[in-house]
Amino acid sequence: MLDARHFITDAFGGVRPLYETLQRVSDAAPSIDVVSKWYQRDSIPGDGLVLMLCVLEAREGKPVSIGHWCKGDWGCVYLNTKHGSTGQQPNVFD
Repeated sequence: MLDARHFITDAFGGVRPLYETLQRVSDAAPSIDVVSKWYQRDSIPGDGLVLMLCVLEAREGKPVSIGHWCKGDWGCVYLNTKHGSTGQQPNVFD
């Protein structure tokens, strides 16, 4: 599961900097109250997470892994199932 508080703090510097960043890059950016709720609830909805990842990728110039901000037994995503059609552990393309 994503540790939303850690992600918001580490990747963006906190609620206000995240809000200000999203306001600069999107006409449909959430309000400061919405971003604050994400932090309080430790949960980011899918559309917000996608926007945030796009911002990070633009900043870094490459795709961003969220594994660093995951918590719990899952890591973020771990597939422990039968082998895919290639005979290897499944991946997103199997």
